[in-house]
Amino acid sequence: MSAPKPLHFPRGILTVRHPHYHPHFNTLLELPALEEGNKVNYNVALIICGIIADNSWSTGWFARSRDGNKICKQGIPIDAASGDVYYFAKRDQDYKYPICISWADWRLPKADDLPSAFSKLQIDPPQRASYMGDVNERDQSCRASGIIDSCEPACLVPASEKEWWNSNVSETSEPGILSALNGILLRADMHQSFNAGKWMPMATEEGRLRIYVVRPAYVSTQFIQLWHNTEMKKLVGVDRSCLFARVAYAVLSLQHEFLAIRHLASDNLLVRTKDGEQKEMTPTEFRQFDAAHSSNLTKSTGFPNSIRRSFPHVRQYPELPSKYDWKTQITKYSMPNFGDLLHQKPRNGVFCHRGYYDRAMNIPENSVFSILNGIDRGLLLHEVDLRTNTGEGDLFFLAHDETACRVTSKDRKWSSINIREAELAAKHLKMELGECPDFASSYMKMIEKVPTMEDLLNPDIVTGCGDCYFQLDLRGDAFPKAINYFTEHPTSDNDGKHNYRNNFKLFLKGYNLDFPSPKDLEKRLAVSRGPIWGVAPWVKSHQVRIIMVFYAKPFIDYAMEKRNISPADATPKKLLEKLDYNIIYKTVMEQVQSFIEMRSTNPSYELVLEIVHSGLGLGYDVATGTARNPLDGKPIDVKEEEVIFDSRVDRAMIDVSVDLRERYSDLSFASCTRLCDVRLPEEDGLPEGEELVANIKTGKLEPKLLKGAKGIRAKLRSIHGGLYPQSDIVVADDPLAEIAARTWIDECAKLDRSKLLDLSYNDWLKKAAIEVQEAVKKLNGPFLPNTVEGPQDRYKDIVER
Repeated sequence: MSAPKPLHFPRGILTVRHPHYHPHFNTLLELPALEEGNKVNYNVALIICGIIADNSWSTGWFARSRDGNKICKQGIPIDAASGDVYYFAKRDQDYKYPICISWADWRLPKADDLPSAFSKLQIDPPQRASYMGDVNERDQSCRASGIIDSCEPACLVPASEKEWWNSNVSETSEPGILSALNGILLRADMHQSFNAGKWMPMATEEGRLRIYVVRPAYVSTQFIQLWHNTEMKKLVGVDRSCLFARVAYAVLSLQHEFLAIRHLASDNLLVRTKDGEQKEMTPTEFRQFDAAHSSNLTKSTGFPNSIRRSFPHVRQYPELPSKYDWKTQITKYSMPNFGDLLHQKPRNGVFCHRGYYDRAMNIPENSVFSILNGIDRGLLLHEVDLRTNTGEGDLFFLAHDETACRVTSKDRKWSSINIREAELAAKHLKMELGECPDFASSYMKMIEKVPTMEDLLNPDIVTGCGDCYFQLDLRGDAFPKAINYFTEHPTSDNDGKHNYRNNFKLFLKGYNLDFPSPKDLEKRLAVSRGPIWGVAPWVKSHQVRIIMVFYAKPFIDYAMEKRNISPADATPKKLLEKLDYNIIYKTVMEQVQSFIEMRSTNPSYELVLEIVHSGLGLGYDVATGTARNPLDGKPIDVKEEEVIFDSRVDRAMIDVSVDLRERYSDLSFASCTRLCDVRLPEEDGLPEGEELVANIKTGKLEPKLLKGAKGIRAKLRSIHGGLYPQSDIVVADDPLAEIAARTWIDECAKLDRSKLLDLSYNDWLKKAAIEVQEAVKKLNGPFLPNTVEGPQDRYKDIVER
């Protein structure tokens, strides 16, 4: 084999689009631009797209414009740097062609109908009928490299595809799929990469057979330099149809992005079925197809098994009581005019936590697609995490963790990353014995970059977002910067065009962990371009509200400072002695009240309070200073001083929330039903159903529930429907379960939540009918969409970091 010419491969991408679908949902596939000059071979692209588009390679063509006017010259390499192309299957550019959505549905054409490059490829006939075991003797060396050592037979049509073989090649011939007609000899490492779909044999119009790297992201630059476009060794006794079938087998995995985004589309998908019929699939039919054929779709769409099978459970609609339907309930709890109804009662708003992400469908959290996924189901209330990157002009972007390792291929802090170029990625789980499971370094690139706030609020990108209400979760200085941004920004751009940012309905959410007092916030507002209250008044058309989240720690820190308790002396026992219930209640009330009073400086400033109480305090007895488990009513051991103190603090937070509701009937209150980011399988000696959450600073997974009494608080925060007092606004990892719980408990059973001050949750729920109890128990069961199941491919990375 001659040494290949050393080339620099920029790994450019040529995006091929379907001209007859919405621009957000028409990316047919992406082809690697590995030819010199960042180009793609025209004829190869024609074969690849033709396979997907109803075997149309003989009539297909490319154009730079959706209307088909800017036609690409036939046979001339397509320059990826010049932009996207559209594939047309027939001369008539108005013809809406069907696509093949899986290998199982693809039909092998007759030998005379193969692409011309394969039809005229010279392959000597076999000297005798033979089986796969005879391939070593026939080929003698690797057909890719020419190397003699460490070679093994490789099936062109995988041996596992016997059903497809019988339907397309032969129902009666022997030895059938294990015939040498269906095999070539490959060196072991080339065989492995061949089976992984990293390369395929591609015939050219010059009558040559070459190695074509089809998945450059899954191989090294060295692999591309060594093998891409390398001519293969002469074939003997190989069926051209089997050779071409292998190309189709690899190609049909390239459209996974197109099929993934079709879950979010609202129009029908035109497909060609395996029986030859042309069929329009509605969005619902396609999603049902995906759920019913997930294992086949994994193979046919190219989702690596270790990712796809890590999270196999697609989100489902829970059961509702009779006489209730999902369309009505979603409209009730996710209204487009929700913010206008904050002063009315009852107030019911269920927000999707980090958007309506779905790991089984490879829809990442805090992504544009997670918002579109929710909009597609009528879920119009979304909470997303917003950060700023000071290295890029205070760019606002969507991300929860301080590092990028969990949602991108980068294992670094955001400050060292070019946000506008960072691509979201799906990762499978790495589970090593003796270590806490974590996301692996292997990943699959998503079709979406890390979204910015501009992306989120741009109706040209997020169709239907104008009907949404967004909660922007803002940590640190991002909160005052966002307040100033949305209140001081002009109502039109410099060119006079309307600025879409001003039409959006937003809640800006900040934390007393960052700003313990109003003065702290005012100082940061001044530093971040100027104060808001009184100086830069709210513009009512902005429809921006503030959610202030109050955690207990700043209150306790303030109370300790007032009573000269040093952090070093702040043992649970000391705190129980020095900070009684009345001190804590007074501290919490005064601090929260100070934020409420800021409303008086500007009537249009609206405040929502999120006083974080888990419900642990429902079991606290103010008179005796003892505590019980609010779930089952069992006493908490007096030795659990830390838990008892937490119960006291939580009770003070609860009572402040109740009292403020009575004082300020116009105020709304928020909460969060927090579930796990990952739930482990109940197998392989792992802790049964252990739940993990991502650390906000590192992105690493850690146990959600502490052991014993210390774990009660986290369990209480994961109860759908909430406890007492119930919030008006709730952010939920499983918004449908939250809606269902409120429907069963509050609308159907009409249980009085104030009784939870005297009854355990279990006893209180028993006041409802059996069907209500069973339904609520199921809603509070394992969170399946974030549950890992199936083989994990634990020690093999798909893509090395």
